Amino acid sequence: MEKVGCYIHIPFCQKKCYYCDFCAYMNVENRVEPYIKNLIKEIKLYQERLNIEIDTIHIGGGTPSYVDAKYIEEIVNEIKKFKIEKIKEFTIECNPNSISKEKLAIYKDIGINRISLGVQSFDDEVLKEIGRNHTADIALKDIDMIRDAGFDNLSFDLMLNLPRQTYKSVKNELAMVKKISPEHISWYSLILEEGSRFYALDKKGQARPDGR
Repeated sequence: MEKVGCYIHIPFCQKKCYYCDFCAYMNVENRVEPYIKNLIKEIKLYQERLNIEIDTIHIGGGTPSYVDAKYIEEIVNEIKKFKIEKIKEFTIECNPNSISKEKLAIYKDIGINRISLGVQSFDDEVLKEIGRNHTADIALKDIDMIRDAGFDNLSFDLMLNLPRQTYKSVKNELAMVKKISPEHISWYSLILEEGSRFYALDKKGQARPDGR
């Protein structure tokens, strides 16, 4: 039996960040339930056609934690009809300001064992410049909430070469990583992706990613 990884995309957000070119739609709650129903139909089609064992699951977006946790549960219940007994890692992407104790409890109950949190920066000025809707304090409180919910596999994203980002703020990011001690970090440089707000502004000569 072939072992595969499963990726599920949840294309909904409260706010689209200025660097983002992913498939994501803002504040369209009326589309969430129809999307989930059709996604489950697609999963069922694969169940009929494939004889596979799933050893990793990653729910990404968009912001999966933006939607009601009942939808994540419905998706996972359908995925569990595949063979997943030997699953190694089961991740859901979350953004600060979009999780709660109730959501985390459901994630834990359905078998998710890794939270990937979109922190991006611990500098409030930088977060504002890139269009995030959280502060460093909110991110830190959510990290505590994740740990309190029993998740011992935490990853978070950070970014470099952002507007208003300084050497001092980068040093602070490193200090925060050392203090929080997540199991994994993804630290990547800003890229002007076609389709993002930053890309459009740069093409018009109205803004530069390095803030100049």
